[in-house]
Amino acid sequence: MTGGRRRLHTAFLVVTGLIGWAAMIWAARGLRVPPVGELEAAALFLGVVAGARALTFPLPGGSEVSLDTAIFVAAAACLGPGLTSIGVAWVLAVDGMRRARLPYALYLGGVAGALLAGWSHVFGVGSGGVDRDVWLVPALGGAFLVSHYGIQALQEWLGGFKFKQALKRNAQSIVAEATLLPLASAIVLIWEPRRPVPFALLGGTYLLVNYGFKRLADLASDLRLRVSELETLKRTSLPSSSTTASMRSASGSARAVSRKTAARIAGASSVAPSACAVRLSVSSSETRS
Repeated sequence: MTGGRRRLHTAFLVVTGLIGWAAMIWAARGLRVPPVGELEAAALFLGVVAGARALTFPLPGGSEVSLDTAIFVAAAACLGPGLTSIGVAWVLAVDGMRRARLPYALYLGGVAGALLAGWSHVFGVGSGGVDRDVWLVPALGGAFLVSHYGIQALQEWLGGFKFKQALKRNAQSIVAEATLLPLASAIVLIWEPRRPVPFALLGGTYLLVNYGFKRLADLASDLRLRVSELETLKRTSLPSSSTTASMRSASGSARAVSRKTAARIAGASSVAPSACAVRLSVSSSETRS
């Protein structure tokens, strides 16, 4: 990536992140400090989000994905979009700082928080009853995934990826994350702030599913790496095999020539005494005569 492209990419991260943080703060301008019970419930949600972020795994295209969107949208329905968007933004910003530089952390937290707050307002999630939100959660999750990974594809293209490659990588991430959206509806359905045990059990199941996906993805990645190493070894061993075959062929030809030469020398050695005997007999006859 050239210097100009790198600067453009960094500027995109910073500007998009700042716009996202500003929009999120404006959407949460009426937020008040919730009661202690709601804060404890929010801590449970954030714990599941942090666990899901820690279980990030690679996909075949080379991208990494964390199956946390389902818990984002479930928290927006249960705790309200204002509190949830701010919590999600901070968790993702910390994770972005852990994996990359400050501009990426600013971008990752700002974009995710703003999109969650914006789409929650569009669909009215958090403003109605739980029964209504159960059916809106999958729609909110789908809209969030498409918009979030669409911006992510643009960010990767500016970062040096080919546009088709970036679209393919992020389409795989959308499909992977969409598999857990039904579980988000189940979380909303059983949610009761004064009885956190059912949510804790379902949240643990959510993390176990994430762990299963991570293990399968890691095994598949190791298998692809092993196959690539074997193919490389095969390509490098082919010239050596042909060279060895040529050397064996040359050695066989040399041995054949050696055997033929030895046979001719032996034949010449047997003929030479006979010729000497003939000459001696002729010489003797001439002397007697």
